[in-house]
Amino acid sequence: LDRRIAAAVLLPRRPAAAWRARARLSSLHAKLEREGSGCRLDLTLLRPARRGSSCGGSSCGAAPLVPINALRNAALEAARTDLVLLLDVDLLPSKGLHER
Repeated sequence: LDRRIAAAVLLPRRPAAAWRARARLSSLHAKLEREGSGCRLDLTLLRPARRGSSCGGSSCGAAPLVPINALRNAALEAARTDLVLLLDVDLLPSKGLHER
């Protein structure tokens, strides 16, 4: 069983808050990797677009318009398994789902 988790996180807009969030995520990632539980965490960090910035082309993605969709798509692109279960932070899978 491949126990990989691909997660995308929208960082806060303010630089100081973004750095604190990155530090906490880095700590979480290191903890999961060294625990030896077999669970792998692949994180993708996204920053919100600056207010008033013009966004042309595909490099901007959907983040300025629909952050939740951009986060979901980034996590999906980072997934390295054949099967993917998309979960938002407000959803909880039912008990026994992995057996189905």
